[in-house]
Amino acid sequence: MKKNLDKFLSVASMLLASVLIIFLLVVCMGTPERAQEYAGNGPLIAVFLVIAIAFFATAGWGMYLVFASNDELKEVLVYMNEDSKTKVTKRVIVKLVKKTLKDEEGIKIKGTKVLVTERGLSLFVRVKVENVDVEETFEYLKSLLANVFIEVIKVSFHEINFKVINLKTAYEAPRDDLKVDARKKLGKKEAVKKIEPKKAVSEEKVSATEPVEDESASLTKN
Repeated sequence: MKKNLDKFLSVASMLLASVLIIFLLVVCMGTPERAQEYAGNGPLIAVFLVIAIAFFATAGWGMYLVFASNDELKEVLVYMNEDSKTKVTKRVIVKLVKKTLKDEEGIKIKGTKVLVTERGLSLFVRVKVENVDVEETFEYLKSLLANVFIEVIKVSFHEINFKVINLKTAYEAPRDDLKVDARKKLGKKEAVKKIEPKKAVSEEKVSATEPVEDESASLTKN
């Protein structure tokens, strides 16, 4: 919540400052007379434009940093007592991930991040995948990494997430069978469409003959 509020306040302050600069520009040079007046003062206009460009550049960069910052950690505290602290660097975590997964068939590590969120530590791993069962494989890799980190450096991650950036598969869909099924479904739909009008016509014929029978019956009674 606090981080979202910080982002909102940063963006709001930058937008308000931008509006203020645009307002001052319009007030100062909004009329032809004022524009001609400032046109004769080249250095003043140059200074004003430089300041405006610098502001918009720094404001844009600041907004980018506000939204691009992902709280990535460089170090993780693994042990602490009254006398000392023990930390591991991100490089240690990255190497441990690579070592753990390097022999896994069909998996290639392309990047690792350690983030801190409101819930705790999170591990994000970018991978390339080839000919594996995605659901089963990543559930296994998640358990594998959790076990290694808790046993080796006593670190427990609240989340271990994977991002697949490339997927290769040898699966071939049964195209011919699927085409046959599609044709059968379309054939059934067409057959239903053809039958429905015939039923409607037969019902009309029945309804048309009923009044005739009633009239003949009334004549015989008379």
